Amino acid sequence: MMGEIKARAAKLEKEQRAEAEAARVKAEKERAAAARQRAREAAREEEAAERRRQEEAAEEAAAARRAEALERNAGVDWSVTLRALPADEAAWQARGIRRTRDKARFQPLAAGRA
Repeated sequence: MMGEIKARAAKLEKEQRAEAEAARVKAEKERAAAARQRAREAAREEEAAERRRQEEAAEEAAAARRAEALERNAGVDWSVTLRALPADEAAWQARGIRRTRDKARFQPLAAGRA
């Protein structure tokens, strides 16, 4: 009887140690996963900050070019934005152009203004 109690006590201790070790390993894995997640978030934030800095630098450069153009042209600055229109394939084919999907057609400058 006494040997059986000691064996059960030893088994219980062994199970408790195994559970404690498993809990420690699980907690360590969770800490490592959380650290990796924080590192990924920090990297994403750094990339976003770098992208914002580049955008701001580009905007500043564009503003400087515009200011220079205004100064050079006595306060007159003209810029144009081209927009592609859908191509009329029948019109392209009538002109003998076969690869119509490769072509782009742009509106006349006055057509985009209201």
